[in-house]
Amino acid sequence: MRYCILATTIWVLAFSSYAKNPCHVTRAAIDVGSGTTKFAQAIVDKCNGRIVKIQKFEKKRVPHADSLAKNNNFFDEEVQKMGIKTLKEFLSKLDNGVPVVAIATSAFRTAINSDEYVEKIISETSLKFHVISQEQEAAFGLKAASSLAGGRPSDFLVWDIGGGSMQISSANSDGAQGPQLSTYLGHLASVPMKNLMTTQVQKKGSSNSPNPVSKKEYSVALGKVVDLAKRSVQKSIQKSVAQKKVLGIGGVIYYNTCSNIPGKKKGCSFTAGELERSIARKLGKSDEELGGGKFVDESVTNPILVLGFMKALGIEKMQTLKVSMANGVLIDELFWK
Repeated sequence: MRYCILATTIWVLAFSSYAKNPCHVTRAAIDVGSGTTKFAQAIVDKCNGRIVKIQKFEKKRVPHADSLAKNNNFFDEEVQKMGIKTLKEFLSKLDNGVPVVAIATSAFRTAINSDEYVEKIISETSLKFHVISQEQEAAFGLKAASSLAGGRPSDFLVWDIGGGSMQISSANSDGAQGPQLSTYLGHLASVPMKNLMTTQVQKKGSSNSPNPVSKKEYSVALGKVVDLAKRSVQKSIQKSVAQKKVLGIGGVIYYNTCSNIPGKKKGCSFTAGELERSIARKLGKSDEELGGGKFVDESVTNPILVLGFMKALGIEKMQTLKVSMANGVLIDELFWK
């Protein structure tokens, strides 16, 4: 009896201490990406810059980058309505009193009518809304991924592919002023890769699905990706591949690439050989034969993009993590002052 009372007392005290920890705060962040909008609410240790617990997470496809590709770099009315509706849906899921910040990435940096769209978002949602730079994307990704992986930023090479941009980041040191980054900032991402296949390789226009992809088309597209990666990724990044563990983050790598490999699940690790064999199984198949769904038009071209960079940089194996820009925002104190 005394043992039960003592155990209960210890549990209550421990829980009370956790709940009252002055470093622990509850926050929410929305990542308005170029292809998908993501929402996360979490308990954050603001003193140590880490996420203690993700309480809520949702994502929804909002094709901002596709809208730009089809409308001469303008967000059309349809995607704007969809985007604002999605933001309102996510805001309705917030717990009472939880502060929230929204950030937007590549598509919002390049769209001609981005400012007007942002003003409309703020007017209709009252969100604190920031369009971040690609350099910030890279820094947030490295910080969030290394925190989740349980190591120092300098232990990892972090590779993030989204709908409209790509970042590969390596920290040279963990100094008092934060990690010194070497970063590749690329623009061949999910939507541009799909368009490369349809316009440059297949010659059939960006509005079409690239599926089915033939063996020859695959070979040509892969060659273009490998050539681009070898020419554009700086030597400092290429050298760090052999020295650090490679972490893949973002929707293209975490969700789409793993799901293309038989027997693999979200959060998988995979080799270049496994990815190459999985692509071969999908060649020559239509959207319907590939299973359909919202992202089926990227289900072959995304893995080709990943494989091309892996081959060019000599990445034999990669671990994937469920990290979005929302994770980086949650632990970056600049957004919460």
